[in-house]
Amino acid sequence: MLIQICAYGQSDYDLYIVNDPDGYVNKRSGPGLEHDISAEVYNKTILIHYKDRPINNGWVPVSKIYKESQDKIYKGTYSYIYKNRLKLLDRGASQKINKILLSSSIYGPLNVQLLSDSMPDILVMNNEGDCELQVIDINKNHTILSTGIPVCFDIIQGDTLTFSCMYEGGYPRAPMFTIYKIYKKKNGDYDFYTEIFPEPRKVSKEKAEEMVSSIRKDIKESLGNNKFLFYQLPDFYKYCGQLFTAYCSGVDALDIIHDSGCDASICHSLDDFSAMIEAYNKSKNRE
Repeated sequence: MLIQICAYGQSDYDLYIVNDPDGYVNKRSGPGLEHDISAEVYNKTILIHYKDRPINNGWVPVSKIYKESQDKIYKGTYSYIYKNRLKLLDRGASQKINKILLSSSIYGPLNVQLLSDSMPDILVMNNEGDCELQVIDINKNHTILSTGIPVCFDIIQGDTLTFSCMYEGGYPRAPMFTIYKIYKKKNGDYDFYTEIFPEPRKVSKEKAEEMVSSIRKDIKESLGNNKFLFYQLPDFYKYCGQLFTAYCSGVDALDIIHDSGCDASICHSLDDFSAMIEAYNKSKNRE
């Protein structure tokens, strides 16, 4: 059962950051080494300690941050970490992060981490269920990056965010890896670019235009003016792959995707497609 404990303030809890010489720490089911290990938690992960849960002989009961709805953080299950493997966030940093957490549109159990020692003012959040990701400048409460993660693999920290994307049907059959590189601009703001491996396939502009023309012809012949039903065409995934290739080759026909409806599974595929377009738009491959 989840119990609401906070709506707008943080007087009921403290935020800790994992800080272990080994780079990670074991969470245990009880306050002592004799208790089972429930999980490994990596350095720079932010955990929450509710003050009504007492610290037991130096063992701090902590849990992931669980956000149920806008402006509300809820209690969840907890495990124990010894106090010398945790660092209490100072009041200023804690207040800034708390404000970000309460205003974020990402819900559910959250993985919340600082990016790296060289960029300690960058917060990375992703949820475990819907694979949403946000990268936020803590000092300015500014979202640098917000995207869906096509496959919910672990995010690799350390100045880069890395996750792999497997696309189906007409998409590339082999995994395409997108690396998000955060950097600081001369004016002090943060931005990012991407690197995609392998490099997206490209064809001549003439070939790309031919592919798009063929797709539009099939839509017209099969659906008439019902562009909304594009997702029901037997070659839908093949066409998505061709539209991505055409886009990378300098021919933008994304209106076909934007005009399409979707059902549950197809909607996820279209989200993946949009995420890949977004990644390509910020990639070195486009230069």
